[in-house]
Amino acid sequence: MMKKLYNYLFFTTIILFLSCTEERDDLVVNSLPTSPTLAEISNSTINLVNLQNLPDNPAITLTWSAADYGVQTPINYDVEISNTDTFENVATFSNNNQRTISWSVSQLNVAAQKIGLPVEVESDLYVRVVASLGNDDDIRSVSNTAVLKVTTYFAYLFKDYYLVGAATQPGWDNNNNNPPLFRTVADENKYSYTGYFNADEFKVLEFLGQWQPQWGTDDGTTLSGNPATRSDDPSAFNISARGNGYYTFTFNVGNKTFSIEDYDDTNSTDFSDITVKGSASSTDISLTQSSFDSHLWYTNGVDLMSGSINFVDNNGGVWGNTTEFNGKATPNGGDIPITERNYNIWFNDLTGEYMIIPTF
Repeated sequence: MMKKLYNYLFFTTIILFLSCTEERDDLVVNSLPTSPTLAEISNSTINLVNLQNLPDNPAITLTWSAADYGVQTPINYDVEISNTDTFENVATFSNNNQRTISWSVSQLNVAAQKIGLPVEVESDLYVRVVASLGNDDDIRSVSNTAVLKVTTYFAYLFKDYYLVGAATQPGWDNNNNNPPLFRTVADENKYSYTGYFNADEFKVLEFLGQWQPQWGTDDGTTLSGNPATRSDDPSAFNISARGNGYYTFTFNVGNKTFSIEDYDDTNSTDFSDITVKGSASSTDISLTQSSFDSHLWYTNGVDLMSGSINFVDNNGGVWGNTTEFNGKATPNGGDIPITERNYNIWFNDLTGEYMIIPTF
């Protein structure tokens, strides 16, 4: 009797398992889903300059139709904006399962500037919706692209970081024309500096003339900061054992990591002159070559008009890009947009990186 009961339970379990397996096989996700469609935008021209005194007011609301994957399951939606129709430089807003999103005046202004839209110039802002199932980016479904005409107002949205210490040009002086780290366009938390270092120690400061906030490392692998991670000052970055020479220092305040890698400058070009030219200046501006590092160039306190600039070397090469405040200039890489202000300008001819920092 017991044997029959065991056999019955055994075969019942197998039947239930096969039944469940067949039901799972029926849940086939459509690999060519119906894409979401952005609804027509009634007012696609947005002058944020006229709205800057109302930063919390709504600037725009977007809605879209549902994507269809052929299964009854929640669909995630991300909204992407870019300054190009190819979406090479993107800011992404996760919207979970919702099919509408609103941005305030301040939110849209910040987002537009972070992807490179120039200030106080009407520019195209490209918007699209990307649908997906869970975390499966292999089944992305992209909507049509909407184009907004957006004019942003001036707001410097970034943190700047500066070198200090015996390994660097200014020594242990916190207000001695300290070189800035160069911010990465794609990740505002990531900075780098490629240049000459003495075999010694250095730290990173957030403000010229102030010792805090400052950054260093206590374990040689991660960042430590006062007051970010501790109440007193951290130990310095130390390259005493590695010798004088060129290094690339990367610094990420987002994940608190850093690296110091050797840099081979053997085949680099030695320029004798770098000049700032363009519609943002009525005269050419000759940059000063650092006496500590011949590949680092700067000028301080220059008045620029709204317009654009390029870096021109003594061989006639014209370096540029299309992002304001910071970026990586390349030969014939475009015109760097400028908003009328007073600026400190830094340029690294090894990497093409530039920092254009308003003095306010």
